[in-house]
Amino acid sequence: MTPGTDRPGLVPDPYLFGSVMFETTGAAGWDPHRHAHEHQLLWPVTGVLMARAGGRAWQVLPGQGAWFRAGDLHTVSVRGPARFGITYLRSDVARFRPEVSGSTVVVPALRELLIHMNRERLDLASQLRFQQVCIDLFRPANDPILAVPLPDDPRIAPMVSTLLDDCADSRSIEQWAEFLGLSSRTVARAMTASVGMSFGRWRRLLRMRDAYALLADGESVSATAWLVGYLSTSAFIAAFRDVTGVTPTAVASDSARGALLAYP
Repeated sequence: MTPGTDRPGLVPDPYLFGSVMFETTGAAGWDPHRHAHEHQLLWPVTGVLMARAGGRAWQVLPGQGAWFRAGDLHTVSVRGPARFGITYLRSDVARFRPEVSGSTVVVPALRELLIHMNRERLDLASQLRFQQVCIDLFRPANDPILAVPLPDDPRIAPMVSTLLDDCADSRSIEQWAEFLGLSSRTVARAMTASVGMSFGRWRRLLRMRDAYALLADGESVSATAWLVGYLSTSAFIAAFRDVTGVTPTAVASDSARGALLAYP
């Protein structure tokens, strides 16, 4: 992009947005940060992104995007190989102002246009024409699929951090209380006060969130059950269906996954 003005931010006049592509070969992460003048859309082509913003953590699969509103503190990470784009949208574009950070649909037409614009050398008139089409294809943020609220009580922060990294950790609330040097009642109350649900329910939601991404990434149902802490595949299937409303097999199949991602 060559045109520009003294307008602060990453995207100069007269552009509406700008995109960059990233590719990782393994786990990677970015420290908490915010952009004051641009909204941000992350859209995976392959792999699964982990997003955190507004006191929630969720995963972003191909066909979805993660919206971060201008000024919102957020973090992004990947657990394995991934290819994804980051699009920065000017916050002063009046026709598109998402209200909250969250997830959204990234329809194939939008994804392909963004890739095309990033790959080809287009003149200014062509870029602005394509950008207007993309703006028309953008969708506002919705509640993320299987968003996990993040407890903010510092007394239980080591437990929360450990479980976010390894949801298969099977320690009971009593064992966690001993680890934290607290009573089990204190841990239970801290969890309920922070996220409005019990420790057991929160951990199950966390496990189902991770399971959804594993299944969509091609992992088998039995392997996924073990990876998220279930010794019994049947117990995992029942829990997954209870939380998501669909079976693990439905998510694991390509055709069913496409339908699910089209309408989060």
